[in-house]
Amino acid sequence: MVFPSAWDEYLLAGLLSNGNPEVAPVTVAIANFAGSQPHQVPYTAIMAAGAIVTVPLMLTVLVFQRRIVAGLTAGAFK
Repeated sequence: MVFPSAWDEYLLAGLLSNGNPEVAPVTVAIANFAGSQPHQVPYTAIMAAGAIVTVPLMLTVLVFQRRIVAGLTAGAFK
């Protein structure tokens, strides 16, 4: 169920950005990376970009972890 949702989000983001790299989200920009030769896929650049994008998100979650958990459990029945 998660894959179709993520795929739809990716397609919608690609469609709304109209190929303009200035307004494309990170997922679309990384997918448009091109290799130095015509049929070369730059796997190392794609993995490095994914790691660079993921690190700030992980740091943010670690810093605000208590508030995130408190917000998730605030409406729970006890």
